[in-house]
Amino acid sequence: MHTHRSRHIFQFMTILFSLIVECNWFGCAYLLTAIIALIVYTFLKISITLLFFIMNSMSHGLSSEICRVGTQGT
Repeated sequence: MHTHRSRHIFQFMTILFSLIVECNWFGCAYLLTAIIALIVYTFLKISITLLFFIMNSMSHGLSSEICRVGTQGT
């Protein structure tokens, strides 16, 4: 039973490998491009959101700091 299953897994891996080799320039390249694009898009989206959040909080902190200094000075 065990040897049959391992042989089946090996067969599956062989088929998978041959598929990857066969559609290397078509399906797999397209899939890889899509995955990379998705990762880059997600990364950029998170970065931009973080950047906006940091800039927003910084500007808020700066303006409140200026107001505080201004009211203290009078």
